[in-house]
Order: sequence, then C-alpha cells, then structure tokens
Amino acid sequence: MALLAFACLVGNQVMAQTDTSAEPLPELVVTGTIIDDQDVFENVPRTFLSAEDIAAQHPATVVDLLRSIPGVDVTQQGGEGGITYVSMRGGDPNFTVVMIDGVKVDDPTNTRGGGFDFSGLDPLMVERVDVYFGSYSAVYGSDALGGAINITTRRADDTFSGSATLEVGTSQSRAGILGLSGRLSDSVGASLSLVSREGSDAIEGDSLERQQLALTLGSVGVPETGPDWGINIFVSSADTTAFPIASGGDKLAVIRAVEQRDFDQSVVGGRVEWSPAANWRAELSGGLTSYEELNDSPGIAPGVLSGIPPIRTDSQYERANVRFSNTLALSDPLVIGFGAELAREDGEIDSLIDFGFPLPAEFSLTRDMWALFGEVAVEMGDNASLIASLRHDDAGAISSTNGRITAAVDFDRSNTTASFTYAEGFKLPSMFALGHSLTGNPDLNPERSESFSINLDQPLAGDRAALSLSVYHNEYRQLVDFDPELFRNVNRSSARAKGVDVAIRVEPGESLRLNGSIGYLNADISDGTKLDHRPEWKGAVSLAWTPAEDWLIAVHGKINGDFYSLAIPAGVVLLDGYSRVDTSVHWALSERFELKLLIDNVFDNDFEEVAGFSTAGRQARFAISGRL
Repeated sequence: MALLAFACLVGNQVMAQTDTSAEPLPELVVTGTIIDDQDVFENVPRTFLSAEDIAAQHPATVVDLLRSIPGVDVTQQGGEGGITYVSMRGGDPNFTVVMIDGVKVDDPTNTRGGGFDFSGLDPLMVERVDVYFGSYSAVYGSDALGGAINITTRRADDTFSGSATLEVGTSQSRAGILGLSGRLSDSVGASLSLVSREGSDAIEGDSLERQQLALTLGSVGVPETGPDWGINIFVSSADTTAFPIASGGDKLAVIRAVEQRDFDQSVVGGRVEWSPAANWRAELSGGLTSYEELNDSPGIAPGVLSGIPPIRTDSQYERANVRFSNTLALSDPLVIGFGAELAREDGEIDSLIDFGFPLPAEFSLTRDMWALFGEVAVEMGDNASLIASLRHDDAGAISSTNGRITAAVDFDRSNTTASFTYAEGFKLPSMFALGHSLTGNPDLNPERSESFSINLDQPLAGDRAALSLSVYHNEYRQLVDFDPELFRNVNRSSARAKGVDVAIRVEPGESLRLNGSIGYLNADISDGTKLDHRPEWKGAVSLAWTPAEDWLIAVHGKINGDFYSLAIPAGVVLLDGYSRVDTSVHWALSERFELKLLIDNVFDNDFEEVAGFSTAGRQARFAISGRL
C-alpha cells in the first residue's frame, strides 16, 4: 500500500507539470571506458539490446533476452524459481561483473563465488542491456575476469506519462507493471515503475513470487556544462521454491522436498556531473548494494557423487562505493580520464548443517578497497584510434594492477571497422571461499585472466545489412576450487577458452528485420575437469515483421549443441543439444492500447538445461498495455 500511495503522490505532482518539453531522465551510464566521451566509447566493442528489442520479444525471464547474444551461455535451473546464471565466452558465472543502473550487484557470500542470480530480476523492469566481453578489471576492478553486463531499469522522459501492462498466461502465471513519470519541478524529473509477478506452475516443485520497484530522480533541462545529477533506486523481493542445484531436479532427485529461498535486494546509485572548465568534465558517483537471503535446503541424497546434508542458511551482504572520475580533452586527438574509487564490502553467513546433529557454520568479513585509474584515448589520423586503460586496486593483503588496450581502424574503401583488444583481469577470492568456517581458506590468491580479441564490423548492401565477426582467446589462472582431500578451497587449476562469434543483421525493407548469430567455443581446464554448460556450438535467429502499420510479428529461435552437466544422482553427464522457438504477435489497437499474444517454446520441445531439471513445454501468455 505504501508503494501505491507513493505512486499516486508522484502522479499528482507530475500531472501539474504538463507544459514542459520532454527531456531524457538521467541514468548511470556504463560505457566500458573511464573517459566520458561518446566518440571514445563508441570504439569499444560491445553488444546491446535496446528498449525496442526487449519490447518486441516481451520475454518471460531476463535470461531469455541474453540467450540470443553470441558468446553468452545461459543456465536456468528448471523454471523461474530456480537459480539462473550466465557465463561469457567460456568463463565461470562469477567471472562477470553484473550491474544494475551502473551499480555492482554480484554477491561474494554465495556458494557460486559471487555469480549473480538473474532470477531476481524481472524482464518487465528492463529498459536496456549492455554486454562487454573480455577482461575489464582496468575499468571496473575486481570480478571482471570475463566481461561485464549492465542492466538499465525502465525510465521515461520528464513529461507526464503513465503506463500499465497486465499479463496472464497458462499454468497460472501472471504479471503486471505500473509506470509513472514526469516533472516534480522546473528542474527535477522522476520516473517510477512497480512490478509484480507470479511464475507458472508448469514444473514440479518450481514457484516464484516477486515484487520490484525502480525509481529515478534527476535534473532535467540543465545546460551542458552542468551541474547534472541523478539518483536511481531499485528494490526487489522474492520468494521461490525449486529442487536444489545438482540434486537431479524433478526427474532424478531422491529427496522430493524442495529448497525454499526468500531474498531481498536493494540497489541505490547516484551521480553528479559538472564542468570546472570548458575542456574538463568531472563526475562524483557512488552506489550501495544490499542483499539478504534465507535459504532452507532439504539436502541431496548420495548417488554417483556424495550427498549434501540439509542446510539452513541466513546470509547478508552490503557493498558501498564512491568514485571520482574526470575527463580532460587536451586537444582534438587526445582525451584523458583519471580518478579514484573507495569501496567497502560486509558479508556474513549463519548456517546450520544437519549431519544427524546440528553443526553451525558461519563467517563474518569486512573488506576495504581503494583504486586509482587512468585512461588515454587518441585519434591517430582520420581512421584510427587507440584507448589504453590502467587501474591499480588494493584490498589490504592483496593488490593488483591491470591494463586494457583497444586499437581500432576504419577502412574507408570497404567501410570495414577492425579492432584489437588485449586486457588483464583479476578477481578477489569470494567471501565464502575465504571465510567459511568449514571450507574457507584465508590464504587464497586472486584469480587472474588475460584476454585477446579481434573484432570486424562490415556494413553490407548500403547499410541495409551488417556482418560482425569476433575471434577471442581467454586464459584464466589460479582458479579457486574445492579440494575434497584437504576439505578446503585452494588455488590449483587454470582454464583456456577460445572461439569465434559471428552475427548478421539484415533489413531488406522498412517492414522486415532479421538478426542471426552463430558461435563456436573450445574451452578446457588444466586438470581435465569437464566444464559445465559450455556447448561448442550455439546459434540464434530473430525475425521482426510489420505486415501492417498496427501489427508486429516477432519470432526468436535458439539452438544449442551438446554440453556437460552435473547431478549428484548421475555424476557428470553429457546432455543433448536442444532448440527452442518463441513467437509473439503485437496489435496496436490505438495510440494508447496494445495487445500481445506470446507463445514460448512453440514446438513444445522437451529438453534439459541442467541435468534432471525439466523445462516448461509450450506456454501461452496474453498481455494488454495502456498508456496516458
């Protein structure tokens, strides 16, 4: 009720401000660079999904968006209530920095070494997704061994607007979003979104109830020299059930009780920008992430591998940071960026393990970190550019200096753009790996990475088509692993991942758009362990067709090759590859109302993304959207 009351208050305020011109509301921009300059970060290779891409697909989960991106492997543990994570170009899930509105949200207290669980994020809340591949510690510090993903939450312009979407589906699924935006005063704008979702009951043991809020406040209509400020707030609460990870799911689990997870997350980010001089742009930004989870697992019966006893865990994590960065345009060809960052992490776990007798296991850690960073971007003639970044991070007993360099060339005659990137990365040991009272090892070293990539972009047919090619090689060292003989975490292995990603875009006319991709990955680990959920081949295709002015028909297809997966009842097994097709039909009844019919898994394919966990068959959803 408090949220709805606040929504009404914002609505009343903005309705009084309808005579102002539209200005975009501010956001914490994640660009893959330190320098805040459009011309600079346009030379950084990246993949993004726009608001139009997301609206056309209208997915049931956020990871349904990520499945189509070449180089990204998605693992969804059964249905919407199961843990869901991604790996990038062969790296572990915890090798990717995940940000919401520019604020880090990875949780180093979890058993996945900090890997972000995407089941806590609703697709109706997402405005844009930006994906950066390769080591990015020179820009984002620890954890960016394999890449970075930034999720931008929904926002609107500063003129008064209201919108709502209601969605109902088979298997009892339903969701809704309410959005309001407008000006609170002549110089301050606001945008508010409220989302609620109840997942389907198509899979045994799987359930999801989730509520989320996103609020943006910021200056509008200010001169380019500033000051310009913005605040983003994201709050999420969810209750889920699913069979425990590695249990064998609904098909293989011997213990039929399910794991219950209740978690709450809040993310607050803010920034202020100003220009002390004509060629100098300064920014002060900061963020606060808070995550709490109560997990009650029934345990896993022994099978081919040893079982896991019942565990009840209460975990809490907070991260706060403040960052000061500067961009100086020294001359037409030369721009530099520099700054500093301070951060503090607090994590604790209280758990009770049932070995036939209760055994407590816990830890509480605080970690302070500081960093200095710099970047140089230089234009070398009319067709070449160079971006070099360097960052030093210090976390007390552990410090690391990492670099990144990207050289890009435009070839006038062919319109081809080519770039080469070399980058280094590091990851501090997770708090769980360091401090857990049974398996923790305070002497762990940071994991490290080196990445190389060559990227080619070629427009075709007068910009009506485009071809992108990326060849990459990533190496990871001092990987943290659990040693069953020592019964503790150790640094002992290395891994290598190399591959090729190809993407093509074709727009033969204004009414038709086609995107396709194919990727090849060769990944291995030095001790011979089979890497989970890394298919050698994967591909995707999407079609958006507008047969008439008020209609849109979209089709999205994905195909994965064979891959390995682990389940305690069966051990490491090779799962068959699979394909899936989703489709949607959009009908604009008027300028204010739209109907959508969405069918997931059109051909009702039966496959597993995790050994023993069923995936939902064909599901239909119906949505109606309206706006003021």
